[in-house]
Amino acid sequence: MQNSWNQGYYTDLEVYDGYTHELSPLNIDLNLTIAGFDCDSSLEYTESKGTNHRKYRHFISKHYKDFSQDSIESSLKNKGDSIESNSQEDSKNSNNIKSKLGNLEDSTNLTPTHHPINENNIESKLGNSQDSHIKDSKNSNLSPTHRPSKENTLSPTHHPIIKNKKPNKIGSLKPYKYLELGFGKGTSLNVHAASSLATFIGNDFNPAQALYARTFGRASGADIKIYDDSFAELESRLDSTIGVDAPDFKKFDYIVLHGVFSWINKENQEIILRIIRKYLKLGGVVYNGYNCLPGWASKMPARHIFALYNQFAHDAPFDRITNCVTFFEKLLACEPMFSKLNPQNLDFLEQMKNLPNSQKSYIAHEYLNADWEIFYFSDMVKLLDKAKLSFLCSGKVIEHFEEFSITAEGVAFLNTIDNKIFREQLKDYFINRQFRVDLFARAMRRISIFEAREKLLNTKFMLTRLKSEFDFKADTARGVIDLMRDRYENLLEILASSAYQPKSLREIITLSRLTFPQAMSSIMVLIHQGMASVAQDVNAAILSQTRAYNAFLFKEQSMRLSSLYVASPVAACAVVMSESEQIFAKAYNELCERDATFASFLAENSGVENNLVELFSALESSVVASLESGVLDSNNRASLESNLDSIALDSIAFSPRLKIDSNNKETLISYLTQYVFAAFKPQDRKHVKNGQILESDSENLAEIKRLATQFIESKLTLYTALAIC
Repeated sequence: MQNSWNQGYYTDLEVYDGYTHELSPLNIDLNLTIAGFDCDSSLEYTESKGTNHRKYRHFISKHYKDFSQDSIESSLKNKGDSIESNSQEDSKNSNNIKSKLGNLEDSTNLTPTHHPINENNIESKLGNSQDSHIKDSKNSNLSPTHRPSKENTLSPTHHPIIKNKKPNKIGSLKPYKYLELGFGKGTSLNVHAASSLATFIGNDFNPAQALYARTFGRASGADIKIYDDSFAELESRLDSTIGVDAPDFKKFDYIVLHGVFSWINKENQEIILRIIRKYLKLGGVVYNGYNCLPGWASKMPARHIFALYNQFAHDAPFDRITNCVTFFEKLLACEPMFSKLNPQNLDFLEQMKNLPNSQKSYIAHEYLNADWEIFYFSDMVKLLDKAKLSFLCSGKVIEHFEEFSITAEGVAFLNTIDNKIFREQLKDYFINRQFRVDLFARAMRRISIFEAREKLLNTKFMLTRLKSEFDFKADTARGVIDLMRDRYENLLEILASSAYQPKSLREIITLSRLTFPQAMSSIMVLIHQGMASVAQDVNAAILSQTRAYNAFLFKEQSMRLSSLYVASPVAACAVVMSESEQIFAKAYNELCERDATFASFLAENSGVENNLVELFSALESSVVASLESGVLDSNNRASLESNLDSIALDSIAFSPRLKIDSNNKETLISYLTQYVFAAFKPQDRKHVKNGQILESDSENLAEIKRLATQFIESKLTLYTALAIC
C-alpha cells in the first residue's frame, strides 16, 4: 500500500544532468536543420504525414551524392590526397552542385586500421535520404512567434536564393515558450532559461526537487516558473492560465520529456498526451527520451527481480539499492536455468557492481520505480499520434550519420525500405538500442537543402572544453573508433584560435580548407563527444541572468557540494566545472569586479577616490597577509565583500578582465589557492588525487595550487570566451 506521495518512485538523483545538451533548444534546432526542417510556426507548414519520403531522398541524393561502400574504400585508399586537390576540383566544377557542396569521396574521419565510416555522407548530415530523417523539428532556436518578411519565403518552383534580412543561422535570439515535464533537479531547465529570452515552465511532482530548482531559478531572474503538480494538476493549471482555446502564441514551442514515459502509468501517459494536444502550438516540437526495445529485452527479467525485491524486502529504502544487486548475485550463483540460457546477465551484474557510489541511485531510478514500461519505437509513434504528433528525427546529432552505427551493408539494406517508421524501427535492431531521443512535431515546415546549408554555414560553433582534452576517438554504437588526427588537430587549432571565440562554419571551412561535408561532420563529432557547441548571440539580459545564476551556484559551491553544471550565455548550455574551478571563477570574478569598480569610480567620482583607494589597499593588504601567513582571513574578506556589495556594476558589457602578466600571475595563483583552501578547510572538504584522498593541509594546498595554475594558464581563456569568467 502506498502511503506516501513518492512511495515506489525514485527521482532524487542527478541522472538528468548528463542530458543538458540534448535538451538545449540550440541542439534541437541543429538537429532540425540537419534533417531539413525549420521550427518557425509562423511560416507555412508541410504536414508531417503523407510526405513522399522516397522522392525527398532522391532529391537529396541528386544534390549531395549517394553514399556507397565504394566511395569509402576509395577514400581510405586515397586518404593521402591533398585537400588542395579537392579545392581545385571544386573550382573546376563551380556550376556543379556536388562540387559546390564538397567532394564526398575523401571524407572519412577514420584511420584505415578501423572499420570505415563515411561521416561525410551528406545524406546523413542534411537530412538522411531515408525515411527516418524526413521530418525533424524540435530543437530550433527559431521562435514560432517571429513574423518573417516575404523575402524569407522560398518558392518551390526554382532553386532558392537566400535573401533573409534577419540572420539566417542557428543561434539568433528568439523568444519562445518551453515546458519541461519531470525535470529532476532542474539543472537543464534553469541553465537554458538563464541563457535565453524565453519563457520556461517546469513541473516535477517531487517537492524537494521543485524547491531546489525554484531556488536557482529565482537566483537567475529568468522568466521561469516551477511547479510540483501531478500531471492532472498541471493540466488543470494550464486550462485555467492558458486555456484550451488560447491563440498559438500563448502555447508552447517546445514540450520536453526526458525519461518520463518509461516511468509513469497509463493514466499519466494519457494526461500528458492531452497536455500536448491542447498546449503545443502548431509547428511546435516534442522532445521525448525513453527506454526502448529491443535493447532492453535481455535486462527485463533482471529488472523484474529487482522490482520484486524492492516490493517485498524490509530493508531501509536506500539500502535496497545495494542489497538488490547482492540478492541478484546470490541468485545467479545458484546457476538457475535462466542464467545458463542468458549468460549476458553475468555481464549485467558486473556492470551494476562496478557502478561508483555516486551513481548507485541510478539503479533505483532505472529498476526500482513502481511504474516501468519499455516501448518499441513504432509503438511510441502510435501513442503520440493521439496528440497529432509525427516523428521527425533523432535529437542526437550523431544519429544523422548512420554509418557510425550501422555497417555499410546494413545501410544499403535500410535504403530499400520505403516506410520511414518501419525503417527507423529496424535501425534499433541493427544498433540494439535501449534508449531513444526522438523529436516529434505537430506539423513542421520543410526547408530546402540549399536553405539548410546556408543556415549551417552562417552558424557559429565553439569549443566547450580545452582542445588538449580531446582524445581523437568517438563513441558509437559500433564501438570506439579512432579519428583522423591531422584533420581534428587542424580543426581544434582553428576553434581554439583567437582565444576560443566562436567561429562560423563558413570561417572554419575557409581556414581549414576542408570541404563543407568534411567540416560539418567533424564538428558534429566534436559536439557528440561533448567538446563543442553551437554559439548563440548574447545580449545584456542574457548576460545578466547567467551571471546571476553562476554567482549563486558558485556561492553555493563554496559552502556545500553543489551542481557541477555552469551556465554559458554564449553556448547556451551547461558546462561542467569542478568544485575547485567554480570557486576559482568566483574569486577571479570578484577581483575583476573590484578592479572595474575602482577604475570607473576613479574616473567618474573623484569624491570617493580616497575611500576606494583605501578599500583596495585593505584588499591588497589582506591578500598579502594571507599569503605570508598561509591562512586567508575569511572574516576580513567577508567584510570587504560586504562593503563592495553596494557598488553597482555594469551588467551590459562582458565582465572586465584582469591584466595577468608574469609579474602578478604567481600572486594571483596564490590568492586563488588560499581562497579555495579557506572555503574547503572549515567544511573538511578534501581533494582527491589519483584515487586517493589527500589528508594533510600541505597536500591539499599543493593540489589546489596545481589546479589554480592550470585554471589561470589554460582554462581561463576558454571560460572567458564562454562568458563564465
